[in-house]
Amino acid sequence: MAKKRILLIWELGAGMGHTSRLRPLAERVMSLGHEVTCTAIREKDAARHLPCPVEEAPWLKAPKRKQPVTWVGHLADTLAALGWSQTDHLRESVRRWRAVLIDEKPDLIVMDSAPTAMLASLGLPMQRVWLANHWSTPPRVKPIPDLQKELTGQNRPIPDTEPAVVEAINACLNEQDQPTITHLYELFDRADDSPMLSIPEIDPHGPRPQTEYLGVWASPSGAAPPWPTCEHGPDTPGVFAYLKPFPHRGATLQLLAQTGLPVQAYTPGLNDIEAKPAGSSNLKCHTSPIDWLAKQQSTAFILCHGGAGMTGQALQLGLPVLALPTSLEQSAVTLRASQTGACIGTNIQDIRSIGSALEQMFSDDGVFEAAEKLGEKYASYSPGQAAIQLADRLTGLVAD
Repeated sequence: MAKKRILLIWELGAGMGHTSRLRPLAERVMSLGHEVTCTAIREKDAARHLPCPVEEAPWLKAPKRKQPVTWVGHLADTLAALGWSQTDHLRESVRRWRAVLIDEKPDLIVMDSAPTAMLASLGLPMQRVWLANHWSTPPRVKPIPDLQKELTGQNRPIPDTEPAVVEAINACLNEQDQPTITHLYELFDRADDSPMLSIPEIDPHGPRPQTEYLGVWASPSGAAPPWPTCEHGPDTPGVFAYLKPFPHRGATLQLLAQTGLPVQAYTPGLNDIEAKPAGSSNLKCHTSPIDWLAKQQSTAFILCHGGAGMTGQALQLGLPVLALPTSLEQSAVTLRASQTGACIGTNIQDIRSIGSALEQMFSDDGVFEAAEKLGEKYASYSPGQAAIQLADRLTGLVAD
């Protein structure tokens, strides 16, 4: 196959799970001799994790609104908050992305949470791959299910944002001489391939009919330090915790220390007060990423915020999850994962709730039994092989 130009795109989202999905694809495609570059919203962070050159994505600040979207329940709400319901603003965003795509002249674009790039690419001579996930890819139903209502039981305090977003999209499509859409999900149907990088057990809209779930993978960077010593002996399974800053982080670390189990905690931005429990011999805190997958065989359970990447991988490996969601998306993933019996969700704002959930993890054998069943279901799944197979499939789109 002749050498092709592949452009990876990461447009929306703050978490580094985006680069974890893109990195194995980039490594495989580059090993096949193709030219790979990336355009990313967090270009400096992406450049540290990806093996290819990374440039800054074009970004247009969201316009001020008379009534800001403060109640987000689905992707259309997110896009409306970013200005997609205002035609002139969306046109300018599309113009900037279209200029990048015309300048790069890729044979193939691979998009991770990149809806503006998707819209801007239509009508240009390139193949399109949309890496689908539960939030960035709405289900093929109308209206889009409102996850806030599902979580809180409360009706929407704002009108449905999808019609205004679709109207602005269609204005751009008309200018690009492309067919218009009726529903938001139709935009992503324009991709030449759209694999779902998830599992139905964490998809709030899943299982989706006629959807190919390729599983969850990541390529964590960092060291794999040994488990700290504990009073129960060197063969005691440990706990891996990923805790971003939140008011009860120090108290949560204290609860973990009191379990007596060996604990490895990735705690970015840890302050001196929070770090006091780290004086316990059985708990070690790290402010740089660590490779938790290297310790999966000796891990009892995972404590995290319910992000799709870590939660999905843990369940695939047969590890129970204790989740402290910080966002709607994480809450939705946690709720769906809890329905498997292998995940316990709790209120991150209430330290007593966190303590009760931790006690439940130790007292409820059913959580571990449910996780074991999921591990058996995905026993033959290889994240590395899945990424290689997808990379090969994607490059096949631009084969001579």
